[in-house]
Parts: sequence; C-alpha cells; structure tokens
Amino acid sequence: MNIDEIVASSKTNYQKKEFNKDEWAKMKNDERNEVYSLIDKTALEIMQDSNKFKDYLDIQSHFDKYSVANGLLIYAQMPNATQLREYSEWKAIPNFQFNGKQEGIKLLKMGEPYTKSDGTQFSPFVVYKMYDISQTNLPKREYNSKRLDDKVLLKAFIHDNPVDIKVEDVLASGECVEWNSEENLLYIQRGAEPNDLYQGIAREVSKVELESDNPTIDNFKAKCASYMICKKQGLDVSNYSFNDIPESYKNLSSKEIRKELGEIKNSVEDFNNRINQFMESISKQSKNKDYER
Repeated sequence: MNIDEIVASSKTNYQKKEFNKDEWAKMKNDERNEVYSLIDKTALEIMQDSNKFKDYLDIQSHFDKYSVANGLLIYAQMPNATQLREYSEWKAIPNFQFNGKQEGIKLLKMGEPYTKSDGTQFSPFVVYKMYDISQTNLPKREYNSKRLDDKVLLKAFIHDNPVDIKVEDVLASGECVEWNSEENLLYIQRGAEPNDLYQGIAREVSKVELESDNPTIDNFKAKCASYMICKKQGLDVSNYSFNDIPESYKNLSSKEIRKELGEIKNSVEDFNNRINQFMESISKQSKNKDYER
C-alpha cells in the first residue's frame, strides 16, 4: 500500500475558515449583552417575590466573594450550586469527569485592559463559564456543620465592632440588642438566648454601617445583612421572613436594585471579615500553644 499516493489522490471539501476578528467581537458583544439582560431581568424579579428574594440572599451568602451581578447570575442559572470552578480547575483534579455533556453558567469578570484609539485605558467585562461540583463525578464537599462554642462565637460577633457595647439587664425597646444612634452605643441584654443575640448583633451593627435618612429601608437592609451573616455561620435562620420588601424597592431600576444589594453585601462582607480575623487569631494562638508544648 502506497500511503503517499493515497494521501495525494485524496480530495477533501474541508476549507480552513479564516479568523474573522469582527465576527468574533460581535459574538462576544452579543454574549455579554445577553448576560447583562439576564442580570437586569433577575434583579427586577427578586424584588417582586419574597421567596425569590430570600433565595437570592442564600446564594449571595454562600458565594459571598462574588459580586452582586454574579450572585444574580448564579441564582438565575444554577440556584442549587455549592462549589463553582472553571473547567481548567476541574480538569486538574485526578479522575475528574463531567456527568455527560454539561453547560457552564455564564458569569462576568474584568478583562485585560487595552488602549483605545483615543489613548485612554479601558478594561471591559468579559463572559466566562463556571461549573458546579454537581455536574461532575466528584463527591460533594461536606461543610463543617459543627457549632462553635457560644462563648467563642459571641466574641467573634463583637470583635472589633465600630461601636462600643454596654450590657444591661433589660432593654426598654424589648429587643435583646439595640443600637442607640444618639449615644452611638450597642446595648446588649444580659441572659438573652445566644441565637437571638447573634441575629440582633448582626442586625444592629449593620444599621450602623447602613444608616441613611430612611429608617424603614435601613431596618430592612439590616435584616437582610443579619440573615446572610447568620446563615454563613450555620446558625438557625428559620424565623426570618422577607414579606416586607419595601414598596419603593419594587419600582427601582435594575441598576438601583444592584446598588441597594451592593450596600447590603458590603456590610455583610465587613462583618464577616471581622469574624474571620478573630477566628484566625484564635487559630494562631492555638498553634502557638501547641508549639510551646
């Protein structure tokens, strides 16, 4: 068999398609606009339905490092996601396989900066895909559900707070935690139930950071922040309800909604960072003691 003759005589209709930069740019732009539209649609939807709003808070609480826009995209495309990675990250894990053909969820990230024709620098957002562990053959990661000692957790909740704390036997408001804006003091009731304390501290400290000229909005946003903080710590949040979404929120544009959600997220992030700092210091102290032994 003469392979050279066979190859030479073989004909093919295949023609290599040349790369068209304009077509590629249009495709990427259309994809980005599609993602923007989904963000806008989802932001408007969650403000009309308290259950959807709560589900979004669950996603944003779990994926707390993701932007509000990406939190909305995760909720819209894969609300049951628990562990997201890019394709290359999953492929690096030994024995990894997808469970059949899988579609990734589309998120946004900052692209590489480039210089425009007028000389200005511009960093566009680009669409990228993430895949959840449920789409793979890998076992779901079990999160540590062990409840921290109440004494340790309470210390973590009040660590480096932006206001001073005063403990009283009874608070006039009937709450177990209350922030007095005039005195800039956080009052805590002695002997209150731990879970009530955690929820109250998270709520009232969030008010400090979210304070505006609209107490109704502040109270709602602080409740959202408290819910997300407590859920992140594995605490009981079954008593939370979001049937009181402010009417004014239902008339906001998608951009305005994302701004409000962003303020809540920033407050949650600040609070969680203080908790993490405290827990890291505890861990470091424990390691030092072990070393001394």
